[in-house]
Amino acid sequence: HKSLISNARVGRIHTPHGIIDTPGFVGVGTNGTMKFIDNVMTEKIGLQLMFCNTLHLMIYPGTELIREAGGLHKHINRKLPIITDSGGFQVFSLAYGSVERDLKGRGKGSGTNLIKKITEEGVMFRSYYDGKLIHLTPETSVLAQKDLGADIIIPLDELNPYHIKREAQLLSFHRTHRWQKRSLDVHIS
Repeated sequence: HKSLISNARVGRIHTPHGIIDTPGFVGVGTNGTMKFIDNVMTEKIGLQLMFCNTLHLMIYPGTELIREAGGLHKHINRKLPIITDSGGFQVFSLAYGSVERDLKGRGKGSGTNLIKKITEEGVMFRSYYDGKLIHLTPETSVLAQKDLGADIIIPLDELNPYHIKREAQLLSFHRTHRWQKRSLDVHIS
């Protein structure tokens, strides 16, 4: 269908675990579960797509363990599509605090000291769970999402705070573009 007023249109995304009608509601299951509702109920109410956080699942219980157990769908008893993120937003939160604090001008340095460095290679930080050093790169992010068996994966980006200077934002934009290319290369290899 296409709107005669705005030219907006609906779509259908076909995945190995089912069809996603767009636009649509996406439930957030940070660690593979939504609060107060199990995945049997999400299927009954017609929630076509669930969003799960790769970084949290990398840290605990680990994407390799989930892959060995048959993938995230089996691990959380979900038959319908799953989308995962790259971990970039969680890294932003570790570095700068919440988006809300940043937009209100209180985000400068309000995060934790878990971020060690952000380079062309990726992001080095300490796990909030056990303090272990983690090197998140475009490649490790894509491979982790493939370990999970997500239907839709998101490449790593560098999400910056609102208060960043224009020059730094441009450098970050170009780095993110290079990271996108690396993500695609590892995905199709």
